[in-house]
Amino acid sequence: MSDLPRHTTGISTAALQNDGWGRELALLAGSVGLGSLAVSLSGPRAEPVSRVSELATWKAELLAMSGEVAVWVDAFLPSDKSLALLLEAPTGVSVAVANQVAAEIADAGVRQNAVLEFAKRLGETDEAAAIEFAGQHGTQVELEESLAAIKLSQLARNKPLDALSAAAKLGGDVEMILAQVSYRLDGFEREVIDIVEPTPDAPHSEALSNLLRTWATRDPEAALAAVSDDRLKAYRGEIWSSAAGTQPLETIEAALEAGDANVAKVAIETGIIALAREDSATALAVFGTVIEDPVHTSLLSSRIVEKVASALVRDVSIQDALSWTTTLPERLSKPAMRSVFDTGMQQDFGVVSDLVHRLPPGAARNQGMLRIATATIEADPVFAFDTLLQVPEADREKRHFDQLFKFWREIDSGAANAAAASVGITR
Repeated sequence: MSDLPRHTTGISTAALQNDGWGRELALLAGSVGLGSLAVSLSGPRAEPVSRVSELATWKAELLAMSGEVAVWVDAFLPSDKSLALLLEAPTGVSVAVANQVAAEIADAGVRQNAVLEFAKRLGETDEAAAIEFAGQHGTQVELEESLAAIKLSQLARNKPLDALSAAAKLGGDVEMILAQVSYRLDGFEREVIDIVEPTPDAPHSEALSNLLRTWATRDPEAALAAVSDDRLKAYRGEIWSSAAGTQPLETIEAALEAGDANVAKVAIETGIIALAREDSATALAVFGTVIEDPVHTSLLSSRIVEKVASALVRDVSIQDALSWTTTLPERLSKPAMRSVFDTGMQQDFGVVSDLVHRLPPGAARNQGMLRIATATIEADPVFAFDTLLQVPEADREKRHFDQLFKFWREIDSGAANAAAASVGITR
């Protein structure tokens, strides 16, 4: 019997007879389809059977069974892990047997977890007995915290605001309650703000942030009406952004009137990008209105102009889109041109390439050549190199060559190094 785990004493052979371990383990065995084992455990015995030989019999029978129930092999062998499984089994054992099992588990951590699981299940029907059981094994505090969390969770199903209030007052898991009931708090967002502390470093800040963003998306007017609340200062950006994604025109107008540059920038970016996805003409009109005001021009980012330019290419010719980019300040014209060329090449590379080569010398032609070179590096590095050389040195950067030579050297290091040397790049 040298292959048996270390526990070979401690539970009397009487506990293995019909009125103890044997009967309860038989019930467990029967509940998972181990019929013959269940019969052998629950049938009459003429005289006590030694624990070691009984375990050997169980092990032999279990080992002969299919892989589907192989996990139960260890469950009937007296290791800490298997004894813990007995306490955690869905079928459950009596409190008396659970006390015996817990006493046999040597590892304190394994014992605590197993006792807590058994006590939580017992607490569903007899909370006093559960607390007494947990107290006997040193887990009463953990059990009471767990039962409190369960009660809060149950309360949240019917009275989410009451559960949230209780969690906030008693130091409960506000984050868990918020996540659990957020979908049931539509229309009660102001009450939530009053109940919880809306600080960015609170454990529940992410859950609250999700709630506020959902609110601003579902009911932008109500959310923006509350956004001036000082308690929401840390969340203002995401509230404005979410509102702008749903009602871009109204939100951009409100943001500009608010007189807060940070708020306006967030709303303008999200709002115009949202419009660009659906209606390039309106996005372009709003963009034009904003850019006409010198105060607001600084709020326009390269990301906004790239999205507008890309949307414009879908509705007008490449040439018309390019003409629009030349009307922009230099800070915005280059990213706009890049976006026009990239979007156009995705639609028809040949058309864009022909157009670029026909353009007169200038910023548009240079940007087009750079985008063509970048797009053809893997397909034809020699062509990409020749294209880069057509761009004035002042308008090309070392990174353009670095990207090219990194790939080129992998497929033809000799040609790549020669080309690099011709433009003064030695590495």
